[in-house]
Order: sequence, then structure tokens, then C-alpha cells
Amino acid sequence: MGIKAVIFDFDGVFVDSWEFHSWALLETCKKFGIETTHSEIQRIFFGKTIYEATDDFIKEKDLDIDPKEFIKTKLSYDPYFSEKVQPFDQVVNFVKANNGKYRMCIASSTRDILINAFLKREKMEDIFEFVIDADDVERGKPAPDTYLEALKRLGLSRSEVVVVEDSVKGVQSAKAANLFVIALLQTTPEDELEKVGADVILSDSIRLAETIEEVS
Repeated sequence: MGIKAVIFDFDGVFVDSWEFHSWALLETCKKFGIETTHSEIQRIFFGKTIYEATDDFIKEKDLDIDPKEFIKTKLSYDPYFSEKVQPFDQVVNFVKANNGKYRMCIASSTRDILINAFLKREKMEDIFEFVIDADDVERGKPAPDTYLEALKRLGLSRSEVVVVEDSVKGVQSAKAANLFVIALLQTTPEDELEKVGADVILSDSIRLAETIEEVS
């Protein structure tokens, strides 16, 4: 193929921030007097934008609340993000080791303010050409919009790009954009990633460099 660029998802690839988001959502629900559980929050919110998931949550639970106020409250916990999440070190190491070898960008449903705070903390803010978040596209994952926008900004053909993902909706999004997907076995069971068509599934992200070389 001759890979020239790597498009990374963020949440679940660089960090496992779900516990942070789950905590922030549970705290938000407490403030609104909403009874829920960790498993219910995960089922409805995981893998979606905050806007899509909040609409689904309100409809499913038949809540009489303002979605904008709910989202505003949840986002008020964002300043705690960078201090609470821990990185997947092998992915961070790959990025730093291959800076200049591949063009790199991030295409995620996570808000760019959180992504940029993490990148600054890890001294990677100058490595990525751009960050695409939920506000940059009309439809979030699993629709292909996020990856199509990344491909457009890179100005490359599909054969010159590889995607690094971790979730079902993320893989679906990249495959809907007809891109080659390497799925990291960090947050989602292998059989679920296989079902949605991940091209390669890595149980150890330390093999990311050699896998991209093989794809090339």
C-alpha cells in the first residue's frame, strides 16, 4: 500500500477514559435526581457523542430535562480529565518514535479540548497535523463522516492511510469509509471487533509499528 499517514481514534486508543466519563455522567445524574447505573450509562453513552447519547438517554428514560443543561453539567467535570486518565504507553511510545515517519492525526468523538489537554500533558501537541472531534462533523461514529473528513484534510488516497481503532462503532465508521483498520484489543472483546470487520486485531499494541510496516 505504501502507508503515508496514520489516523488515530483517541478514547480507548491513547487512554481508557471511560471510567472518567462514567463517573462524570453518574455525578451529573445525581445533580438532576436521575436514578441510573454504571451499566446503563455504559450501554447508552459508550461510543457515541455526548449530544447523541444524551438525546438517547432522555428518550429511553422519558426524562423531562433540558439536554443542553445536562450536557453543560457533564462538561463542567472536564477540568479533571487530564489529571485522572492514564495513557496506553505503547501507543504513546509509537507516536513519539515515528514522528516524521508517518503523517499523524486524530479523528475522535471525544471533544478536542480534552484531547489537546492530554496531548499537551504528554508533550505530543506538535506531532499531530490536526484533531477532528464530534463538533467537526454532522454525524458521529459509526457513520463514516469523521474518517472521511480526516481523509479529505490529509489529501491522500485510501490506500495510503491506515486507521487505529479500539471500539465497535469506531471500526464500523472507518470501514464505512473504506479504510484499512488496525484494532487494538484494549477496550473491546476480540469477537466483537472481528464481527464488524477489523482488518487486523492486535492483542499487544507494542506490535503496532511492525504491523503498519507489514500493511505497507
